[in-house]
Amino acid sequence: MTTLNEAREAIYLAFTTAWGSETDFTFDNEDHKPPTYAPWVRLVVRHEGGDQETLGSVGNRKFSRTGRVLVQVFAPENSGVERTDELLTKARNTFEGVTLAGTTVRFHGVTTREVGSSRREKWFQAIVDAPFEYDETR
Repeated sequence: MTTLNEAREAIYLAFTTAWGSETDFTFDNEDHKPPTYAPWVRLVVRHEGGDQETLGSVGNRKFSRTGRVLVQVFAPENSGVERTDELLTKARNTFEGVTLAGTTVRFHGVTTREVGSSRREKWFQAIVDAPFEYDETR
């Protein structure tokens, strides 16, 4: 059984373990001052929905839950895309085709896309979008 919070914590652990000190990173809804001239990453976990899979008494019902991880990669504008591509690949490989140990969290259909530059903030952004699902019994 995996709960919403257990899923989020397992995702955070998988990311921090795989990412190490590759770049500065932050999680969603945290105060963060990005570096001035170096790439950095924001990890966002969004739970989306679910369906009841089985009937039964409370404590024996199975629910299928869905969500997605967004890994936002920010690189200084005019710094080229080679480093951004390396970071996208590392983030994609962290989740693509993975089931997180000790949970029922499974990733599928992971994609990457370049968002482009934000002229106001001077960052080039690219995103890894990693949909996931997990089972919850309650």
